Amino acid sequence: ANSERVYLDGRLMTRGFDNDYIIDYNQAEVTFSPQHLITNNSRIKIDFEYSDFNYARALYSASHYQQVGRLALHGNFYREADNPDNSPNLVLDSLDRVALRNLSDNVAQASVPGGKLTTYNRQEVQYTRETRLVGGQPVDIYTYLTDSLQRAYTVRF
Repeated sequence: ANSERVYLDGRLMTRGFDNDYIIDYNQAEVTFSPQHLITNNSRIKIDFEYSDFNYARALYSASHYQQVGRLALHGNFYREADNPDNSPNLVLDSLDRVALRNLSDNVAQASVPGGKLTTYNRQEVQYTRETRLVGGQPVDIYTYLTDSLQRAYTVRF
């Protein structure tokens, strides 16, 4: 939500009931205000971001109502947020967990291998691995896989 950029004939539109358009995210519908005439020749371009990750969400609410004589007090608290302890689609094996536990206070030193050997699947983005010397040190370089006969790797960053 709120990541969209709507262009009508090359002009950036402003979202809002009193502005250029409104959007219904549940129905994936964009409705333009009557001040814009949409014809067969109108060019509409919509850029947006989306995520297919499943985020764990937390919703907290608390309410308290108090009446003392003619004085009435009402208090409400609402909080909705992603669960900070649940990274979507991140699975750490025991070696990754040990490496993270043994880190110093410098988080910039956190590094785990990102390539995992897997079977070829043309419906996934996969890579092939090649080791090169960079500054005298061996470094794994992953390049986009174009040949199904090569070893296939999935890579995480």
